[in-house]
Amino acid sequence: MSEQGNLRSQHRMAMAVMAVAGLASSAQADVMRATELQLFRDGTVASWLNGENLYLRDDFSNGNAFQGPNFPSGNPSNYSLIDLAAGADPNLAAREEGNALMLDSSYATPSTGATGGVGKSLRLRLSTNVIDSGSGLDQSRSFAVALSLSLSALPQPGSTWGLRLSDNFSNNNDVLELSVYTSANGGPSGISFRKQDFPNQSITVYGNTALTLPNGAEGIVLVLSHNEAGSDQIFGNYGYLDDQGNLISALQTFDTSGTAFRGETHTRVELRAVQAVPEPSTWALWFAGAGLMLARRRLSAAARSR
Repeated sequence: MSEQGNLRSQHRMAMAVMAVAGLASSAQADVMRATELQLFRDGTVASWLNGENLYLRDDFSNGNAFQGPNFPSGNPSNYSLIDLAAGADPNLAAREEGNALMLDSSYATPSTGATGGVGKSLRLRLSTNVIDSGSGLDQSRSFAVALSLSLSALPQPGSTWGLRLSDNFSNNNDVLELSVYTSANGGPSGISFRKQDFPNQSITVYGNTALTLPNGAEGIVLVLSHNEAGSDQIFGNYGYLDDQGNLISALQTFDTSGTAFRGETHTRVELRAVQAVPEPSTWALWFAGAGLMLARRRLSAAARSR
């Protein structure tokens, strides 16, 4: 092939690489929009649905993503940002706008899941007591955490939004996650309930269902509940919300419950936004394209020197 033909071929490859880069950058605009976090302690599912036993309610309206309302003790609720990329601005990664929390996973550093999958997982952790018996989210008490998400937009393909109960302050073997996701490659959206066990490098899926929006649905509420004091069982629940934040129909519960409290008596809440990073083959294409563009520059320079 002539040098001119080589240059045309390299140009076509470069344009393909730029298209791949454009797809990656659009995925990085994926931002979770949460409208409310509620924490219930003691009581039952019935009492929580009636608004009783409310321990904390954050409607993300004070303009500070890292501080919420006071606990009943009078101490303020504080959040910390986990897996922020080096040099990234935390106030852009997690921010409150228009009575909503915006959690932008494009500001996360890539991290590895329990079975080796790589993604950008940005987590906003609620700092609760994990030391004193009976304090925080202790196994000795019933509790539930409910996160309301706006359905004005859904996660980009390969991304998930939701919440988790995590023991990563301990042995990291009980990380329970309830998430809204959109499948990669244009697949459907759904709701997933699962557990990651990092020491054993395993993921257990307790439930998975399609995201089926009823008429008038403007939001979804995800609820992780510890229904019985002293139990090791955690349940995954979800429901759809109208424009006033009220349940449209009954709260749904996955048939299979998860387990926690293996090695500790507490757990902690994290709000979580995840986006997939390019597969190795995609990175290979990117580097190949970069190499071709460099070769093109060298050929052009050699032609000019003749």
